[in-house]
Amino acid sequence: MKQLLFLLSLFISLSLSAQNKFHFGAVVSPVISGNILSNDGTVPGTVAETFRGLEKTVFGYTGYMFTQYKINEKWSILTGAGYAHTGYTTGKHSNLVFAQPEPSAIQSVRFSWIHQDIILPVLSRYNLTKRKNKFYVIGGLTPLLKLGRIKKQESGYLDGSSITKKEEDTVADYRKINLNGTIGIGYDLQLASKTSLFFQPTFDCNLLDTAKSGSLNRKIYAIGLNIGVRID
Repeated sequence: MKQLLFLLSLFISLSLSAQNKFHFGAVVSPVISGNILSNDGTVPGTVAETFRGLEKTVFGYTGYMFTQYKINEKWSILTGAGYAHTGYTTGKHSNLVFAQPEPSAIQSVRFSWIHQDIILPVLSRYNLTKRKNKFYVIGGLTPLLKLGRIKKQESGYLDGSSITKKEEDTVADYRKINLNGTIGIGYDLQLASKTSLFFQPTFDCNLLDTAKSGSLNRKIYAIGLNIGVRID
């Protein structure tokens, strides 16, 4: 009987200890997304530079749920799962009509490439102080699982009308799995004894090119402000 009571007491103690070490939360982040273009050498440099000049950043977003394990007062490990909506655009190109104007002629066009991924962050966090409200740095790896690669065309016409077309981009042989490097610096603001709000500027970038091969290839990056809540 004493042994049973001892084991029960030990189990309760370990459970309470684990509860103090595990934290749960959620993050949403508006981001500015773009690409880093690379050339394998088979495309003339002037052509590659033209593409670099045409391709612009776009607004996107990410969000995920996470579990954070506290190793000690300074270090913790964070893992989670969520969704990322990133990509890039060519910008809007106008004055495309050079001949006699026709009401049905295209006046402007913009192409955008939308990358939709499941994200699985695995991050390490270091608190810069031991205060309740504190700054911290965070970094690690974020695997990406491809959900979709969408090509969007927005066409404007001389009569004022516009048409938007979306289709799956099948031109490039996109990777099904990629890996992001992730780094950020944040600030914890304790709202209650068990609840904290945090703000975290973050930079993410593909470590591998988005396509398995290609004369011109790209790595997608995102710069955002993570806004999250954590329950201790």
